[in-house]
Amino acid sequence: MATTKKSTTATEKKDRFGTRTGTKCATINSVLTGTPQTPQQVAEAIGDDAGIGLSLIRNHLFTLKKKGLIEKVGDGYKVAGATKPARRRKARK
Repeated sequence: MATTKKSTTATEKKDRFGTRTGTKCATINSVLTGTPQTPQQVAEAIGDDAGIGLSLIRNHLFTLKKKGLIEKVGDGYKVAGATKPARRRKARK
């Protein structure tokens, strides 16, 4: 009997950037903030125990920037739109 492959994508959890939780890229995403950070600062925030190299961090940040999810500010990267002011509601009359 032939077995059918179950689709696991519907049941997998994703982070705020659309990356599967538990992956190395999700670990990188978890330390990104609205404050600009260089790839070296991201590596320091993750720590050496995670086993994530600086080249993977740089490549992942570049990919997120290309998708418009983060912005490059000087030498660092920050979450896109993190500094936008909250939208003000019109006062009711």
